[in-house]
Amino acid sequence: MNIKTSLLLLGIALSLSACTNTQVANNESLNQEAMKQAHQTEVSPEEAVLAAAKKVLKASDDGLHFYAPLHMKKAKNKLKEAQKLKKKMAAPEDKVAVISAAFAVDLLIKNAYKNQVVVEQQLVKSLEHKMVLEKLGADTVMPKAYAKGIKKLRGLIKEIEGGMLSKALKEEAGVLKYFAKIEAETLKIQYLSRAESMMKKAKGADANELAEKTFKAAEMKFKLANAFIKKNYRDREGVIQVSDDAYNAAASAYHVAIEVKKILEVKEKKAEEYILFVESLLQRINSGSQVKNLTSMSFYDQSLALAEALEKGDSLEPESRIAEEPAAEDPNAEALSAKSMGEEEMGEDKMSGEYLSEEVLSGEVVSGEASAEGGVGETEITSEESEQLPDSDSPGVTDAALTDSEVGMPTMVNSESNEETTIAADQPSIIPQW
Repeated sequence: MNIKTSLLLLGIALSLSACTNTQVANNESLNQEAMKQAHQTEVSPEEAVLAAAKKVLKASDDGLHFYAPLHMKKAKNKLKEAQKLKKKMAAPEDKVAVISAAFAVDLLIKNAYKNQVVVEQQLVKSLEHKMVLEKLGADTVMPKAYAKGIKKLRGLIKEIEGGMLSKALKEEAGVLKYFAKIEAETLKIQYLSRAESMMKKAKGADANELAEKTFKAAEMKFKLANAFIKKNYRDREGVIQVSDDAYNAAASAYHVAIEVKKILEVKEKKAEEYILFVESLLQRINSGSQVKNLTSMSFYDQSLALAEALEKGDSLEPESRIAEEPAAEDPNAEALSAKSMGEEEMGEDKMSGEYLSEEVLSGEVVSGEASAEGGVGETEITSEESEQLPDSDSPGVTDAALTDSEVGMPTMVNSESNEETTIAADQPSIIPQW
């Protein structure tokens, strides 16, 4: 035998081994048993065919099309054969042929039930995963992929029908892997697609340019969520959490971009109006906290005071940020306010990564290192992030505290008359709706 012939035979053998079985086990012996019973029975051809038809209907109702598709297909064919022969029978041997075909149906149905028991005992993991997918709604969310997965599972069942149990068990790993992919992709569509839509919306608002750091952070959240779901698809709470985190990060990038665009469009004369508008937002929060003289602080200190008040749940006047009242013996002391606009400079964000515009639905592996560790697909994904906060103390009020009957309203001091005037919050010319 030459090399070419050997390779050809090997290729044929491999192709045959890769094909799904199409024959039931012991088919010939089954036909012989049916013929033997037909010669010994006193049942008429009509009775045998009627009984066979009823058994086929009951087997269908019991779901044997799934658990023994080859047996059911052959049983139906035998029933049709028996019905066809019954119409033409004339000689005694024709009656035997009819009864034999009907009895073959009975034997096939019995073996189909036996095959169901073997399938339920040997393919436990695949059957359980199938139920998980159905409960998740994969058959509706991803109908084509789900149908393909079920076809793979039916292939295993056919192998068992053909008496090749060991082969079926060996190939089950591939079916389980495919089911896992369907489950992960279904979860991505159900939970992560919302974040993906928001990422597209943020990019449409030029967040990748106007809010570059925030947008990159959102990209990283999205990638981490995608990788987490792929590896930890059974952690439903975790899936929901990372999907929410990805959505919130994308929404933040979108809104930051919108606000940056507003600032870039503000002209010099309207800059103060925008600052007063931001201050009014803090005042709205303060309506439930009642921090005194809030507007006498920098925005940074206002945020700290509000956070402290909300945490304590009562009104307070932060002593660390409100200076003491002027001494009584100094009648010319003026109420001064110092609003520090010092913004903490953030360090360069080192997160990087390309936005996954279509990968969530295609199931492609995201960039980054991931390692499974214990449990079902638990993953630890690492990424480099760095933020540097300034070490200097935030500026506050250092001279004197303002007094104002309308707590928290912006106050202006006339340096000549030493008179204070309160800016009303309902003045649209001072605090516009941005």
